[in-house]
Amino acid sequence: MAQEISKRTAVEQFKAYVVDRAALDGAVTDYSELQDAQLGDILGAATEDDLFAAMEKAGLTGLRDVSNGTELQINGFRFIAGSNSEFANRFGVFVIMDCQNLSNGTEMQIDTGIERIIGFLRMVETGQAGIEFPVSVVVQKDRTASGNEMVTFRKVPKRAVKSA
Repeated sequence: MAQEISKRTAVEQFKAYVVDRAALDGAVTDYSELQDAQLGDILGAATEDDLFAAMEKAGLTGLRDVSNGTELQINGFRFIAGSNSEFANRFGVFVIMDCQNLSNGTEMQIDTGIERIIGFLRMVETGQAGIEFPVSVVVQKDRTASGNEMVTFRKVPKRAVKSA
């Protein structure tokens, strides 16, 4: 008697991929070292200004804390296995994106567990959608009918270039 083998959906395949990738990336990037570096900067602050500066630059910025309309260049990313309910999603992972703020040139590491962002990053990484890293995006935040904030990316608008 032949057994029916059910095919995994694209989402199921993606979930398996991100879990495996987080294990691999986690072996290379020790998130606890990043946390230790952040805490070291905080504990080494000598003044009130130093302390608040350390909190601002603590190494990671949550995507939800990036202002609406911010233009970013994303240069790459890595997966980290989630150990905190703040990053809980059905994949159990979050990503750290290596970015540059296009308005001021500031280098940033931005973390998120937003599933559609993780999917977007993977598609850019594979080049299947015709774009590759580095990729420029605009952070877009909208309020849903239930009052939640939805964070996503949109294309950077084309701008007219002044002729010489």
